[in-house]
Amino acid sequence: VFIVLVLLMGYFINKNNMEDHERLKQAEITHQQKLEQEKLVAAQREKSRNIEIRLKQEKLAQDKLKAQQDQAKKIESEQQEYSAFTSLLSKWINQDNIAGSTARIAVSTPVTELRRIQDELKSLNISGCLGGAKAKLLDAMGDEISMYLYFMQNSINSDVKISELKISYYNKLAEAIESSTACKNQYSLKSST
Repeated sequence: VFIVLVLLMGYFINKNNMEDHERLKQAEITHQQKLEQEKLVAAQREKSRNIEIRLKQEKLAQDKLKAQQDQAKKIESEQQEYSAFTSLLSKWINQDNIAGSTARIAVSTPVTELRRIQDELKSLNISGCLGGAKAKLLDAMGDEISMYLYFMQNSINSDVKISELKISYYNKLAEAIESSTACKNQYSLKSST
């Protein structure tokens, strides 16, 4: 009986050991699967993070390129406006010199041409930094045309008004040129003349 009991005990102990061994083996397999799963998740996170970083870098590069293109378009637009502005300013100064050297009786034709140049400047679409220069030049042009109108009247009272308008004209013309020069320097523009 004792031997049978010892054999039965040995059998149950061996059976328990085998079950424990099988549970340990299953636990180890489960643990290994869990570690592999965590590695896969970490690798997936790293891959996602790398993709996200790359997308951010691409977005920054695209934004930088777009900003450069926008700046180039702005400079091109400013250049076109500046060229048109300086062309009209040059025409104005040349025509003003002609009007200034014309006899009183014949000055109406050069003044009409001055008026046409003023209208051309009014219709010129300027949306950039030359907006202030355009407004100042238009004011100066108005003063100069008024001065010529007083000159053509040839009255005693006109002389005082002519002097005031001439001073105002030169001040406004200087401001317009100064403002256009600041715009030119800001965008490194080149004159077409």
